Amino acid sequence: MRRSRHNSALQAQDDWPIRKALTLSDVDITHPFLTLPRQPVETYILVHLSQLECDHLLNREQVPINVQDDDTGDVYIMKLKWRGSYYNLIGKWGRIVRSKGLDVGKVIKIRWFNGCLHFSVPQQALTLPPLQVISAPVSQDQWPIRKVLTLSDVDTNHPFLPLARRSVEDHILVHWTPQQRELLRNEEQVNLNARDVDTGEIYVMKLRWRGNYYNLIGKWGKIIRSKGLGVGKEIKIRWANGCLHFSVPYEQAIVPATIPLTEQQHQHHHQEEQQRQQEQQRQQEQQHRQQEQQHRQQHQHRQQHQHRQQHQHRHQHQHHHQDEEWPIKKALTLSDVDTNHPFLTLPGKSVEDHILLYWASQAREQLRNEYQINVNALDYDTGDLILMKLKCRGSYYNLIGKWGQIIRSKGLQVGQEIRVRWDNGCLVFSVPQ
Repeated sequence: MRRSRHNSALQAQDDWPIRKALTLSDVDITHPFLTLPRQPVETYILVHLSQLECDHLLNREQVPINVQDDDTGDVYIMKLKWRGSYYNLIGKWGRIVRSKGLDVGKVIKIRWFNGCLHFSVPQQALTLPPLQVISAPVSQDQWPIRKVLTLSDVDTNHPFLPLARRSVEDHILVHWTPQQRELLRNEEQVNLNARDVDTGEIYVMKLRWRGNYYNLIGKWGKIIRSKGLGVGKEIKIRWANGCLHFSVPYEQAIVPATIPLTEQQHQHHHQEEQQRQQEQQRQQEQQHRQQEQQHRQQHQHRQQHQHRQQHQHRHQHQHHHQDEEWPIKKALTLSDVDTNHPFLTLPGKSVEDHILLYWASQAREQLRNEYQINVNALDYDTGDLILMKLKCRGSYYNLIGKWGQIIRSKGLQVGQEIRVRWDNGCLVFSVPQ
């Protein structure tokens, strides 16, 4: 009996595969449209449309669909429009917003059933938790997040402050509502108020989710300049009263009066010597990078020649464990074969389990810090070796670079299966005919 109830609960959960917390733009009746993330729409809705309708979407045309409000039984004729990285549901959405009294944070559930898009926005009863007396925090815990600023933290050309994921989730997101956290996961960034405790100024900034950490962006460049932030200074962060508070205490330099003049001169010469050594080190590193780049190019040419020679043998060889040979398999979606915005989306867990697992720690660290990294990609079907980029997008990865060229040359279409693996320092892929 207990198992049957559990199965029923799972079935109910699967009945609504698309769920989203409504954002400010979703409930704006002056420009009414509902934004839906690309991947769920293509996985759970477009698979039920005809090839002609999918072609219309690909050509940036609107496709009319029947939409039913499961809460009221009302049926509307609406339109689905592809916007590149997401989809819009338009038509009668403004009327739905007004009639249902939709507001930011409410969760809309969507599914496709019996030739119709069904949606529901259940009324959520507010339950007040019992009153709890919370003691004042200990002084040491008033600033649970502390970070020594690095070179990238104070770069005004690309201003953002990376914060460790665990710290943000333990000390900031824990104070947010479930709707706000869901919004951050779906939209990848959320507006918030940030208060400079040192000056009392308040900024409207954004917190952006980047997988293993979060970025604080928006007015960070202005803060760097106004506070004169530099490498080595410590920033302290906490969440209080619905606002992110931060502080970078000004540390006044105290020069002892007892230092003799000769010692000051010695320190000055020592600093000059350090600067000269650093400059020499930078020049050596630059020469080393140039040499490494030349070596990589030579190695790539050798690899390409080697892979072309081995291609015929590989193509004829049949493996007994085919599933192990191609651990990543995916049916291409509409966005995967779009030559206007060419990229291949790969699930994050599969990439981390079957590709990044074989990388050196330095390469994984570079991918985490720079969000993308060059990779050699081998077309198993033709033997071509292509220099591409793997880009981290949080919960998934994009393969970019020459993907549009691959789509055209191989004539890739929706529904074809692509197989991916990591082998001999290369990302190997195949799309069997």
